[in-house]
Amino acid sequence: MTNNRKLKRQNITSSPELEAVTMRLSLEVSELISFLEDIDPELDRIQSTYLAADIIKNMPRVFQMYPETITQIKSRAQTLKSQKRDG
Repeated sequence: MTNNRKLKRQNITSSPELEAVTMRLSLEVSELISFLEDIDPELDRIQSTYLAADIIKNMPRVFQMYPETITQIKSRAQTLKSQKRDG
């Protein structure tokens, strides 16, 4: 983990907005797990959850293989930052 990520983690405080976005993330991960179960119906929920964790862990490496995806991520990040500034 880079020092930058360590510093950002230390500055996180609980807030209603953080709780809401954490809930959204949880729901999205649950959708990914269900999708994986649809792909392979023989997977149980625990196996699908492990597979989802592996996929999430490897996402940065996969993104780096596709520069257009990195560009899209940066664009979405800019949009989110602009929305925060605008209120």
